[in-house]
Amino acid sequence: MDDIYLLEKFLMWLRFRKIVPYMKEGSVLDFGSGKKQSLRKYLTKNYEYCGVERDYDPIKGKYDTVVMAAVLEHLDNEIEILEMLKSHMNKGSLLIITTPTSKSKKVLDILALLRLVDPENIKEHNYYWNEDELRGIAHKLGLKIDRYKKFEFGFNQIVIMQKD
Repeated sequence: MDDIYLLEKFLMWLRFRKIVPYMKEGSVLDFGSGKKQSLRKYLTKNYEYCGVERDYDPIKGKYDTVVMAAVLEHLDNEIEILEMLKSHMNKGSLLIITTPTSKSKKVLDILALLRLVDPENIKEHNYYWNEDELRGIAHKLGLKIDRYKKFEFGFNQIVIMQKD
């Protein structure tokens, strides 16, 4: 991520502030869309990063928490990827996802136009999810919704799914 997009860094900080309190003790897989492993600095736990742009085969073992911060909206094969991530979750593990709401689309487009956030990143948003759709994904994956909450004035959302 380019350092000139200062608002983007702040929004990332807000997302991580929402994520970290829900994480389980133990191992963490950060399945990210950026080249930086930004979540690591918030953790003292066993941490591994895998970027969306990489081949997923190197993911080995099982994790207590899997995080997808601002990734789901970029995917066009989300169920396939989420099923793969589920296969790397221990029983009782959490899958924590943040994604912008549909309410945020116009605001993000304006922020990108003003170059306050990365325009290429916003252009790559394939879809803006709503709560019912995220609950549908959890159901399709056989995961239980542990928590759902909107934040950043309703422009972002966090969903926490648990593997039984």
